[in-house]
Amino acid sequence: MRSRARSLVQQLGYDVHKIRAEPTPPAPPTPPEPSPLNLPTADQAIATLIENTNPRAVIDVGANIGQFATWVRDAGFNGEIISFEPQIEEHKVLAGIAEPDADWVVAPRCALGASEGVAQLHLAGNSQSSSLLDMLELHSANAPTSVYVDSVETPVRRLDDVLAEVGFDPADALLKIDTQGFETEVLRGASATLPLVVAAHVELSLAPLYADQALTSEIFALLAAADLELSMVNDGFRTPDGQLLQIDGGFMRMGSGK
Repeated sequence: MRSRARSLVQQLGYDVHKIRAEPTPPAPPTPPEPSPLNLPTADQAIATLIENTNPRAVIDVGANIGQFATWVRDAGFNGEIISFEPQIEEHKVLAGIAEPDADWVVAPRCALGASEGVAQLHLAGNSQSSSLLDMLELHSANAPTSVYVDSVETPVRRLDDVLAEVGFDPADALLKIDTQGFETEVLRGASATLPLVVAAHVELSLAPLYADQALTSEIFALLAAADLELSMVNDGFRTPDGQLLQIDGGFMRMGSGK
């Protein structure tokens, strides 16, 4: 049948050839999924920082209800702690949690900054995102529970002054700062404290989350001037698709590590 059909077509002046199928190009190789950063959790990083620097005391700025102080206790630290918290209800809870611990002092309610004064503290729905600064959309869009729901007036003090007033010695202390974008102001009010501490644990934003917030480069410069250099980071605030927006940096005094 095939030969008869071909003969008929040829009589009409045409010829028949088998058409070769075009080769299908191989699919490009699928690139491997990027490996996630193997960052420690906050409590793991804190335990490592304490182990490496062996602080005599802890200064907890932005204590909320005492999560950081609880972590350092869980990590085996049994020295003095002083905590600072400007939110009214959280300060009350913090004081109640610290009360059974004779070596844990809660300072009078205040925010810490570069100078004495009074400021409006914006209260976030999740309380841990409360700040003296306006929140930007990048933050609220990726953490809807962090939106501001109220505000309260708070005194603002300098860390140097409060420590002197309450008689807390910052020598060889671990200074922790978690103030939602206000970190450089806290550091500028701690010019006498910084040269004495053995380490610092500071929140760092990798993207702008608050208006006029501390730049990471400024934080690094202020700590480097006190001979404190970054030694580790831990995992932090991410967008739902995994973009890292905020981390904590552990800084050690040069030569203080094991």
